[in-house]
Amino acid sequence: MLGRNNLLGRVLNLPSVRFVSHSRKGYDDFGNEILVKRGSTRKVDLSLLVPTDQAQRVMDIVAEVDGLATAFYLSGDGPGLVG
Repeated sequence: MLGRNNLLGRVLNLPSVRFVSHSRKGYDDFGNEILVKRGSTRKVDLSLLVPTDQAQRVMDIVAEVDGLATAFYLSGDGPGLVG
C-alpha cells in the first residue's frame, strides 16, 4: 500500500465491525423472484481520543479521504489509529 501515514489518535475500547450488503431482490421477465448480487460495505464504529489541539487536523485528514479507498490500522505499542 502506498500513501501517507497519519497518526489520528488513540482508540478507546474495541471497534465494532459490521457488513452491509448491497444485494437486492428483483424479478425476472416471468415474475420470478431473483437475487441481484452486489458487493458489500464494511462499517466500523469506534471512539477515538484526540488531543483538542489536534482535532482540526484529524477532521481535515478524514475530510480529505472522504469517498476514497482508504486503509486504517492499529499500530505500535498502544492502540493508536493510523490512516
